[in-house]
Amino acid sequence: MPIYKQTYKPWEARKLLRWRWRPIAVQELRIAMTSRLFKFLLLLSCLPFLAFLLIFLSVDMLASNPDSVVGFVLEETNIVSIDDVMFWRFLRFCVPPVVLCCLAVGSGLICNDMRNNLLEIYFAKPLTSVDYFIGKLAAVMFFPMLITAVPALLFFLLHVIMTPDSSMEFFRTYGYLLITMPAYALAIALPSATLAMLCSSLSRSTRFAAVAFCAILFMNRALATFVSEITQRPNLNFWSVGHSADVIGLVLIRNEVPADSHWPYAVYMLVAWCVIAAGLTFYRVRAVEVGS
Repeated sequence: MPIYKQTYKPWEARKLLRWRWRPIAVQELRIAMTSRLFKFLLLLSCLPFLAFLLIFLSVDMLASNPDSVVGFVLEETNIVSIDDVMFWRFLRFCVPPVVLCCLAVGSGLICNDMRNNLLEIYFAKPLTSVDYFIGKLAAVMFFPMLITAVPALLFFLLHVIMTPDSSMEFFRTYGYLLITMPAYALAIALPSATLAMLCSSLSRSTRFAAVAFCAILFMNRALATFVSEITQRPNLNFWSVGHSADVIGLVLIRNEVPADSHWPYAVYMLVAWCVIAAGLTFYRVRAVEVGS
């Protein structure tokens, strides 16, 4: 017979989460939703969705009843068809809300952790700098993709459902939009998200990060315009991130290549911008992890 009884609960090692970055992303989203300013910006971001939802519903009503009053109004305003141009316009209208969401969520993303010495606590857990970076990036990208790619796909499905007679023809003609619209939304959101994270990692002040974010975007646009005007070469506008995203949107959504632009240069510019910003941000975070 045993002399001692096991009266304590044995310790059992639990398997680590497969996505260890998920708690960080959820926590940042929870913090963002506590801000009244961000809630106000999120409501403003819904205005393009509501406006284009009304347009889509009106056009589909016109297709089912051409003699209605709505149909007459749409004929007078020349908005009578849903095609690739309509989806492109919606995503273009979403560019300012995307930038504002990235600014609101990303300006205090890393600097608050640095100011409160939370990075050492994060890296004291089974969490790497890669997990930390991915979690922060997912938090910044969540709302921009929510107000761009998700509504665009919903509009596509709504039009297919409400016009069953021409749904198959529409799907055969514009089915590629199911892939290119999220790609264009990613091209819009990712440069702003990586820039916001970089500015947040360079200082412990949220205000400095916000001002640096706006200043870099403004200087980038102004410098590209200045160089193209001085050299009389409009194709040099690809140095502007916003212009490069516009060119990529035209190529992906409308299958059009602007005459004064080279779309491969626009792709190279966006990739270089995101890689440099993400690399510098990861370097700053990695330095804290090694030091701790």
